[in-house]
Amino acid sequence: MEKYLQFEREADRLEVLIIRPIYSIVIAIVLAVYGFIAGICQAIQWLIVIITGERNEGLNNSIKNFVEYYIQVLPYTSNLTDARPDLSHQNMKIFIEKLGNNKEELLPFEREADRLEVFIIRPIYTFIIGIVLAVYGIIAGICIAIQWLIVLITGERNEGLNGSIKNYVEYYFQTLPYTSNLTDVRPALSHQDMNVYLERF
Repeated sequence: MEKYLQFEREADRLEVLIIRPIYSIVIAIVLAVYGFIAGICQAIQWLIVIITGERNEGLNNSIKNFVEYYIQVLPYTSNLTDARPDLSHQNMKIFIEKLGNNKEELLPFEREADRLEVFIIRPIYTFIIGIVLAVYGIIAGICIAIQWLIVLITGERNEGLNGSIKNYVEYYFQTLPYTSNLTDVRPALSHQDMNVYLERF
């Protein structure tokens, strides 16, 4: 098990200036394909939950693969690391450790689903999460732009800016299981300090 999102001070200017923009476009194309498939699965899953009150495990796994791939690529596209992610989903388990708590799996399969949550509460709560993410995203975007300039000049990342970007990425991780209908557990509406771990297979 490896700790994820650790601060990497050294940064490759060539990676930042030329390779990352091109590779990020390719990643965006792959994400669009995964996202389209996951979107169809979410729509079908929504209907199944409304009818049966349970999630279908096969559909859940397809959505989960998209979420895992998003988690796999976000640190790179956000300039937290120069380590390029693969262009396909890699089997893994993701664990989070909130301060003072034990590690817990981020994306366990939850068969039981609350119809009221899915039909009424989730759309409203997801809209609010979207507003919070937009605010975090604006701040993170400014930090990424400044970090880009600092890396070009010094070849190093600024730790304070890195921390602000990391908070945005971690909050995204926090909210994806709920907004993707993988769980009925509502995330907090602000970033929670945590450690993230990956177990790759």
